[in-house]
Amino acid sequence: MKKQANETLMLRMLTRRAWQKQNGKCFHCSEYIPLPQATGDHLIPRYQGGHTIAGNIVAACADCNNHRNNETNRRGGKFNITVGDDTPRSPFEVLRNYGRKNSATPSS
Repeated sequence: MKKQANETLMLRMLTRRAWQKQNGKCFHCSEYIPLPQATGDHLIPRYQGGHTIAGNIVAACADCNNHRNNETNRRGGKFNITVGDDTPRSPFEVLRNYGRKNSATPSS
């Protein structure tokens, strides 16, 4: 129980940090989201070995996060992330470029 509480607190902190880094915009659709409505999205899902760490958490609006979860489940665990220019990318490619100049992060 304590481990789950710690994980929840860590996810909230990392979501807040990602939200600030993303200038309050959803990682997937680039729409502004108020911080209380931002959800922490694991780029590499936990069930695929993704961890709750800074490099794997982005801030997303609930609609995008839910859509991504539904698509991942529907496709049997396979999902490409679409950001900015609508080019589908694997979560691994997005993670590799996350935070780099000219990366797959949403433009401001």
